[in-house]
Order: sequence, then C-alpha cells, then structure tokens
Amino acid sequence: MKEWKRRYCKFCRLRDLMLDEVNWWWKVYYLVDYMFAYGCYKLGVEEYWNYRFDQLRRSGRKEFIVGGKRDRIYNICNQKEYRRLVFDKIEFNTLYDRFIKRRWINLSTCSFYEFNVFFDLLKEKQMIIKPTLGSEGSGVEIVKIAKEDDLFEWFTSLQTKLQKTKERWVGEELLVQSDEMRSFYPHAINTLRIYTLLGTDQVTRIMGAAVRWGNNGSHTDNIHNGGIAACVDVETGIVVSPGIDTNYKTYLCHPYSSKQIIGYKIEHWDKILAVVTEASRVLPQVRHVGWDVVIGKNSEIIILEGNSRPDPILVQLTNRKGIWNDYKRNIGK
Repeated sequence: MKEWKRRYCKFCRLRDLMLDEVNWWWKVYYLVDYMFAYGCYKLGVEEYWNYRFDQLRRSGRKEFIVGGKRDRIYNICNQKEYRRLVFDKIEFNTLYDRFIKRRWINLSTCSFYEFNVFFDLLKEKQMIIKPTLGSEGSGVEIVKIAKEDDLFEWFTSLQTKLQKTKERWVGEELLVQSDEMRSFYPHAINTLRIYTLLGTDQVTRIMGAAVRWGNNGSHTDNIHNGGIAACVDVETGIVVSPGIDTNYKTYLCHPYSSKQIIGYKIEHWDKILAVVTEASRVLPQVRHVGWDVVIGKNSEIIILEGNSRPDPILVQLTNRKGIWNDYKRNIGK
C-alpha cells in the first residue's frame, strides 16, 4: 500500500510538470491509463511520462523498452553469476584494467602505507571516491588533501565509517577530459553512454548512444543530478536531438557555454566504437552493457565504468523513439 501511495504522489508530481492545468476528469483518466499501462508493460511512473505514453496508442507503446522488456533483456543476455563483475566498481576496474587508464585503489582493504603511496602519485593531491555499488552519481565525492599531516586523519576517519556501514569504496585518479568536451561544461567530466549487445553470433552491435554534460554547478553529468543528455547517431557520431533534462526541458544550446548541441560531431567517434566493441568481448557472459566513456586530454578513449543493467532512457527519451524492435531481433531466445 505504501508503495502505491508513493507511486501515486510521484505520478501527480510528474503529471503537473508535464501538463498545464488539468481538470479532475483528465486526472482520473491519466491515472487509470497508467494503471492499465502498468498491467500491460510493468512500466514505472517515470517511464509513463518520459516516453509520453499518455499520447501513444498501443502500437507506439509496444516499441519502447520499459520495465518488463528491460528485465527480459537483462535476464536473457546477462548471466546472473557474472553481473557483479561489471556492476561492482572494484571488480570492474580489475577486469577491465587496460580500458580504464587511471590509477585506483580499494579503500576498503588497503593499508595506510598503500594509500599513502597511491595518493603520493596523484597530481594536485586530489582524487574521486565512490561506493562500489553506487549508481546515478550517488555518493561520488572529490577529495583534496593539501597537507600531508591531514592524510592519516582522513584515512582513519574513512576506515571508521566503512567499518560501521560495511560499505566498500574505491578511490580513483581524477580524469582530465578533452578541451572540446570541457568547453561545453568544465565543472564535470562529461561522458558518452554507449550501449553494446554481443549477439549470439558473437558479433557486437551498437544499440544506441548518448552524450551527457553537467549543468547548474553540478560536478557530475548524470541527468538525475541536473545534467543534460542528447542522442547521438551511432553511424556518424553526430548529435541528432536537442539536449533534455529530467524536468523535460529541452536545449538547442548548452545553457552554460551556449555551444550548439544539435549537429555537434563527437570527436574520435570511430575510435570510441572500436574501444567499446573490444571491451564488450572481455566478458561474453554479460552480453548487454552500457559503457560510460570519457575522451581524455590527449585524445585517449577511457572507459569510466560499465553498467550491466543499463536503462535505455538516454536514447529513448532524447530521441523520442522506442528501440525494442532493434533488441528483439538480436537478444536471442
């Protein structure tokens, strides 16, 4: 009952965000329509409004990957016992070490001596820390320790916290992005999300791509934390949609830099696709992955992390088009 109350409150909030004043009759209609759609597609409240199910007929709704279909892709493509190797950041960094191209350390198991050696190698004496099982940018912090005397105190405080919470955290070297990507928004590492699917024929297919930029002073580009996303054509690397945020506001230009979004050509696109294609074959037991990719200062292609349960919202929301048929042809079974 509590879950449905929470869902109802979210439904009303998003309805009021999407629509102008709505009379009581339409309010009842949309609520009943959502309940019907939930019964058919097992979709969440956000998915109903993200993909404008209120405006779609059944044929249009069937094209979108939502709750039930997303679970089907996940269960068919990604073997349960191997998913953690992608989702857990420590396991991921170990397995995909040659793709991440940065120093990192397991903060949950390292000694102070090991941490001191790691930190001493970092430029500007700062790093990024995050929980190993976090998502959507949650828990990510930038840590800067200028004085050597403060290092032991910070490390001891963190270890005390981790012992209490039983969490596992990873520390990583801060990345430096390309000047081109930085010019859109310099206060976050702006990334690309590339969706790959390793078919039963062992051929990797690029199922979708999006670019993300930070906004509003945020230190992350995640759209759930104030960022902006836009759809990228997988053949050309050209941005083909306006930017959009989770308040459904669209942008022809980035509000921070005024740089045009539609028509922007992602640099080194062929190289990016080659890297994620190679990475997709490292763990064939996890065939569907969403890769977060950074273009480095010296044009190197860096994989930030992988997601073994990637939500296609970045492609379907930005492009206003469902991609279920593309997946149905290639997932097998």
